[in-house]
Amino acid sequence: MIAFGPMRCMALAAAAALAGCAFVPRDYPRLNEVRAERAQVAGDASIARHAAAELRSADEVLERAGAARDTLDDSAVVDHLSYVAKQRLAIAVESARLREAMEAMREFPPSLSATPR
Repeated sequence: MIAFGPMRCMALAAAAALAGCAFVPRDYPRLNEVRAERAQVAGDASIARHAAAELRSADEVLERAGAARDTLDDSAVVDHLSYVAKQRLAIAVESARLREAMEAMREFPPSLSATPR
């Protein structure tokens, strides 16, 4: 049996601690930014009502970006997926605005919406 002295045990513990730090996911500003935007959009009931499919699509890509970060995937992959999620989130917001405006137009009386000149 091999005996380990206190210095050798401390050296092994230090090496293990340093190796553990090497595998901590990095901070990705673009991912953090799109997560903050998603949190802000979460409070908007209009977007959830008028653009649920687009919002789901953005959430799926955002989850993939988070998974890529957590599995220490290439940083370019994380940034790319974050960018795609941000664009899909913007599409969801604009789709909701468009659908809300179209809904509001349908509520106008016919005499006001088709006024001849």
